[in-house]
Amino acid sequence: KASQLALGGASSCAIQSTGDVLCWGANYDGQLGTDQPQTRPLPGPLSGTWNALALGDRHTCGIRTDGTLWCWGNNDHGQLGDGTRTSRKSPGQVGTANTWDAITAGPRFTCAVNDGALLCWGDNGTGTLVNGEAWRTSPVLVP
Repeated sequence: KASQLALGGASSCAIQSTGDVLCWGANYDGQLGTDQPQTRPLPGPLSGTWNALALGDRHTCGIRTDGTLWCWGNNDHGQLGDGTRTSRKSPGQVGTANTWDAITAGPRFTCAVNDGALLCWGDNGTGTLVNGEAWRTSPVLVP
């Protein structure tokens, strides 16, 4: 039984009441958490248990049930928050905190709340990061 939905540019995921996740749709950059074919027409599992997910156009980030934050998929503008611009097809942890509360994603950026503080990373072409930089590859505090 699905309890939450997360929709991206061409991908979708459903979090079940158990925390298990099923994802389907486009997988061009591994945004479904697998290196399977470029599209998944039927829902397939994502490893781990999750409280929240956010899908951008070609990347995904989520908060696991232990409060840790993980991202995967396209990373051309640092939207995975791991300090690099290297894409990944499986979840990689963002930092070491286990106090993440909420997550959202846009086309090439991600924002999340960690212990009450708002942080964003990725593309800043439209001023999303509020810090004047072109892009950030790791979380930056939004004042």
